[in-house]
Amino acid sequence: MTEEKYLKKLTKYIHDPEIRKEIQDEYRAHIHDCKQALICGGMTENEAEAEAVRQMGDPVLAGRKMDQIYRSNIDWKMAVWFVCCALLIGGLKVSVVIYYQKDLDNETYNLIMMVTGIAFLVWGLFWSAVEKCNNYELFYVWAEDWGGAGTGLVNSGVQLAMGVAFLSTDFQTLFVLILIVEMVQMLERFLIVRAQSKKEEKLMWEHGVARTDILPYKGLAVIEGKKMRVRTISGNIPKGRDIVVIGLRGFRPIVMSAD
Repeated sequence: MTEEKYLKKLTKYIHDPEIRKEIQDEYRAHIHDCKQALICGGMTENEAEAEAVRQMGDPVLAGRKMDQIYRSNIDWKMAVWFVCCALLIGGLKVSVVIYYQKDLDNETYNLIMMVTGIAFLVWGLFWSAVEKCNNYELFYVWAEDWGGAGTGLVNSGVQLAMGVAFLSTDFQTLFVLILIVEMVQMLERFLIVRAQSKKEEKLMWEHGVARTDILPYKGLAVIEGKKMRVRTISGNIPKGRDIVVIGLRGFRPIVMSAD
């Protein structure tokens, strides 16, 4: 196995792009040092490369081990953001309810609060899945191809916090709902990340052909005989150009020219 094939197999199973690059560079340096030592010992360059790669071990096992070490399965940024929003909004709402308890204690008010709270929770969980499927940042710009600005502060964390606030009648209920909703959202995002990882392992470094001009925000290509929506990190790839998958953004492959 050549050095490049080994590194491609290794990095297939490392899903954080920054960590992937660091580990790839580190392994490349180790292989280079080992190869130079073997050449000094009398081996030819090809023999030294093959032996150096062999000494690195199974690339699949190594890649998975590195991924387990460096990758977090919990979206801590969203977790902290949701808890802070829920405590702030929910705490304010519960305080108002406690202060005006006699005036607000009626069936109509309770029904409105319950229906509104459930609606916010359902929409928040749906939008949380949309955010994770598209790999949106915590505070994301709504569109990447319009040249404008506008931070998406009202993300799923705020929507879920609103749902928790509407359903909370006291601080005990507030804390319990925060815990339950937090666990559900983190589980939802974890399952989406697992599905993304499986797709990335399957498509990473695979070659294909651009079926349309591929831009940083849209494009079509045929990869493994299937037509897929793809994108580039930067720059355009003309229609008909050979491409190679170098990662995923959400579930959409990121490609670069193979030429």
